[in-house]
Amino acid sequence: MWCMGAWLLDGAGFHVDVEVLETAARAMGEIAADQNASELAELCDGDAQAIGSDVMCEALVSFCETMSQSIDYLVDKAEETGEGLSEAARTYREADHAAMQQLGGDPAAAVMDEQF
Repeated sequence: MWCMGAWLLDGAGFHVDVEVLETAARAMGEIAADQNASELAELCDGDAQAIGSDVMCEALVSFCETMSQSIDYLVDKAEETGEGLSEAARTYREADHAAMQQLGGDPAAAVMDEQF
């Protein structure tokens, strides 16, 4: 249902603002894109002389590689979450559209227009 400038879907025990889902999906995509653009592994090129110690250099390289893998995992999860949110928003819009087709319009529209 279109209400006060937003698509709202209500039912027994739930309320969905589809635009919030879409905004969250875009934000997850932006987060993933921002993180994909930076590589933690670039912080250390393995130059022990620059670090000052072979042991410290190896530890830093290992840390950077491990953290890069972890960040890659989180980026993948952010992308999956964004896709899931987009799919949920699309599904809600399709369900709302299908319901409106069956009803021939929103039966509460007149009441809402009177109230707002």
